[in-house]
Amino acid sequence: MTDITTPTREETFNKLANDVKTQSPESNPFKTNSLLKSLLQAITGRIYSFYQVFFSIQKQNFSSTATGIWLERIGARVGIFKLPATQSKGFVSFTGTLGESVPANTECNDTAGNVYKTQALSTIAQYTPSVDVVALNGIVTVTFSSAHLLGNGFEITISGATASDLNGTFNCQVVDEDTITYEIDNIGLSTSENGLTCTYELASVEVQSESFGILTNKLGGDILTITTPIPLIDSEGTVQQSGLSGGGDAELEEEFRSRIVFREQNPINSFNNARIKIEIQNEFVYIRDVFVFNPETPFDFVEAGQVKIFCTKKDGTIMSAGEITDIQNFLKDNLAEAHTYVGDIFVLNPTFITTNFTFSSITPDTANMRQAIEDNLTDLFNNAVVSDNITEVEYNRAISNSIDPATLTQISDFTLTTPTGDIIIGNGEIAKLGTLSFP
Repeated sequence: MTDITTPTREETFNKLANDVKTQSPESNPFKTNSLLKSLLQAITGRIYSFYQVFFSIQKQNFSSTATGIWLERIGARVGIFKLPATQSKGFVSFTGTLGESVPANTECNDTAGNVYKTQALSTIAQYTPSVDVVALNGIVTVTFSSAHLLGNGFEITISGATASDLNGTFNCQVVDEDTITYEIDNIGLSTSENGLTCTYELASVEVQSESFGILTNKLGGDILTITTPIPLIDSEGTVQQSGLSGGGDAELEEEFRSRIVFREQNPINSFNNARIKIEIQNEFVYIRDVFVFNPETPFDFVEAGQVKIFCTKKDGTIMSAGEITDIQNFLKDNLAEAHTYVGDIFVLNPTFITTNFTFSSITPDTANMRQAIEDNLTDLFNNAVVSDNITEVEYNRAISNSIDPATLTQISDFTLTTPTGDIIIGNGEIAKLGTLSFP
């Protein structure tokens, strides 16, 4: 964009006054409190206002400088729309009397006051999956073949074990979505058995947040409490290990602008890499970036006919199973061509490769300078690319560009103990900033 420099109010008045003086040499448009000067000052104000409007209109015609509704209009022309905040959803397990139900639209809340509502009636049912167990030092590890839906402290009954100490009713602790543990008194028992029966009762209840934003997401194991108690249903429910996900804050203007600029710079067709990235970011507000790999990209971990799509989230966490499923279904329903085999479309979390930074010295060593270094490194790692190294030159440059905002002093010297050399990233991996240690 060519910049158009608008004159200041003083420059505008001087030009007008000199023009009048040229046309009427006997006049004095600079005379204080004169009628002529007052008229010229009034005209100057109107002309200056016009300049400002003109400059604003010029700015609002380009995606790199437009703001507000003007930027939204530019985005609409290329099919990019600003994303609103979204709600979280997922499943919560409730216990109670077998056969009793949690009605639809039952209100629950978390400790922060966020409200969630159940999406359908769910009934306490009995589960009897076959499990494998390993006992060691009084701890029995139970492995399921699929998600168990249990929460910490839930009551389970194990039966069918040859070692009688393994049988009985216990309160479990959740390890992950298909593993739990429980304690036995016989700490000397060391054995493993397969094909035992694990019996428990719960209702798997789908919930959705009433409010919007990233703070409505919950981790597996978090507690939601039924607001108005239901007879024969325990009021506290446990978020299942898949978590409550999908909640995202409204898109920031600079994030929106970045997507528009990317779309302007990257032509799309029915299912090319650019369109996959654009459409996912246009649909899911919590996705920070999308990296698409197919046999045409210079990587050897994608087979013919496949496309592997790695997504990173704005909050730095990995996608939940539910979020991955949502993106896969979106691609299948909206983008995949008729001849594309859905099983060849993989939506994946990249593997984070965490790098810690240890400084033995920085000059000047102030709290503000330390924060500036952290901010610059955070920005560098936030723009990391899947399967792409971060070079020693790149992270040293980020540190060298650090400026103490209080004194406007740039860092003059620093010594890094770690890392040394390039940060090597393999296929399907992405660099992540770890901890920063200062002297």
